[in-house]
Amino acid sequence: MKALKMTLGVILVFFLVSSVAAAGDFDWIRDFNIQAAADVLRPAYDASRGGDGFVSLEVSPKLAHDTAGTIAEAERLWRRVARPNVMIKIPGTVEGLPAITHCLADGVNANLVSVNPPELPVSPGNNIATRFPFLPTAIPGRLP
Repeated sequence: MKALKMTLGVILVFFLVSSVAAAGDFDWIRDFNIQAAADVLRPAYDASRGGDGFVSLEVSPKLAHDTAGTIAEAERLWRRVARPNVMIKIPGTVEGLPAITHCLADGVNANLVSVNPPELPVSPGNNIATRFPFLPTAIPGRLP
């Protein structure tokens, strides 16, 4: 009986996801998965008092050079997933710095993610820390 209930549950979830996918609402599928992962990791988040147990969700790299667009998208994602242990990744560009400052001030868990343009080869020396050496002082109150 338990196996039958699990099978029916899987079929129902598959049907719901398929229906939503057919309707084109991929945001719902993404949000559902992020929320489920955040719920699984919530005990680690709580036990570490917010030091661990995060799930990341990225702002589109297409917005990497659009401060206002990045802010709007980060806040939209934060509201949609509605979990304290979700970290919104903001593109680590010059335009991303005011966006992350704004989001952090508004209570959105956010961090910068390295953006390597095609003309900059990916290597240990080509990361956000070496490209933006001023970063530790760019976001007051968040970094030592």
